[in-house]
Amino acid sequence: MVLTIASTRDTGLLPWQADPIRIRCEQLSLDGLLVIVASGNTLELTCSGPASSPSVLSVGGVIISEDVEINQAKPYHGCRGMTFEGKWVPEILAPAENLVLPMPFQTLEERQSHYTASNDNLPEDYARSEGTSFAGPIILGCAACIWQAQPNWTANQVKSGMISSSIRKERWDDLNAGLVDVAGAVEAVPPNENIIKPYYEWNDWRNKDQSARLEAMKDQDEEVITSVSLSFCGEPLSDEIAVQLLSLLNHKSQKIRAAAISALGFHSGKLSSSALRRLLFDDSSYVRMAALFALNNCPEMWHGLTNEIIKLFQDPDVNIRYCSVKLASTIKNHGFIEPLISGLYEDAIFQRVSIFGARCNALEAITGIAFDPMPEWREGQCFYSDRSKQARLHIAQKWAQWNVTQ
Repeated sequence: MVLTIASTRDTGLLPWQADPIRIRCEQLSLDGLLVIVASGNTLELTCSGPASSPSVLSVGGVIISEDVEINQAKPYHGCRGMTFEGKWVPEILAPAENLVLPMPFQTLEERQSHYTASNDNLPEDYARSEGTSFAGPIILGCAACIWQAQPNWTANQVKSGMISSSIRKERWDDLNAGLVDVAGAVEAVPPNENIIKPYYEWNDWRNKDQSARLEAMKDQDEEVITSVSLSFCGEPLSDEIAVQLLSLLNHKSQKIRAAAISALGFHSGKLSSSALRRLLFDDSSYVRMAALFALNNCPEMWHGLTNEIIKLFQDPDVNIRYCSVKLASTIKNHGFIEPLISGLYEDAIFQRVSIFGARCNALEAITGIAFDPMPEWREGQCFYSDRSKQARLHIAQKWAQWNVTQ
């Protein structure tokens, strides 16, 4: 199966157990399905959906060159980065830009308003498009071909065969992944199936009674403590378990701190604002994201932590900036308006596409105002084209002018 959806819970820095979509992906993987997920289309985020789930195959892209030569293909401006579990996104690449697709335009005007169709030599019902949402289904088709040639392979063997045989080029080094090679994958040596699936391990801990898990949390092994802590995500906590998780918020391991706050994040009544305030500025991006996740579930603390949320708009990790701005659009505090506007111009200049869009959405949610892009957005237009950059600069200018009049 293939997923080409955007997730709003985080951008891959949270443990997968904190996200119901990723939990389902892991469950499906344990059931034997190959789950393929588009990684996302913006440079600054780790991913924009469940591509960060440990067992799925995350798909990035390359740009098809005009001469269709693989050596001329450039890396696509998609998401990339390391997840909480230490998985790199993306794991495999497929064509993601300059893709010719069926596009049955209803009118001549609709065709002429497309970004590329009016100046292209394609048949009338075709146009070029882009996105890892198209690269994902290409990988799905490749997997089907491999399975036809190797019908006895498991999903994990098909996945491993594609990754191990993928074609790597120096110019794609930033993506740290290779282009899919179906013929090479068919000839790959599949790994032995002796790995323990994440969902199986998680469910195994959840089936143990709380006293056994409480004892396990006193272990010295980082992986054990992390796994046990995450087994409490989404389930009721006894006072004794809550106290133990709270004590782990001071642990020297960033993974354990992040796991503990993720589990506590489902229970607003178990947390204090002082603990959250400290963790929102932890040295680890993973801990800060988990604290932000917990804050999302603690509306009673939003007013008292307004200044902290504003500071996160300029967090060193753009993933944190993005999610803090999305929280601002939920809170709708007018105190957010000035800092949201003040960052628009810099985000437009440096092409931080995701965070710029999140700022605009938050400002619209708070003020009820939105400014149309100039030049106007056209279907098929690249997020990183000069036209898109000009449109964002125009919107930033409009917000700056509006702010002066208030």
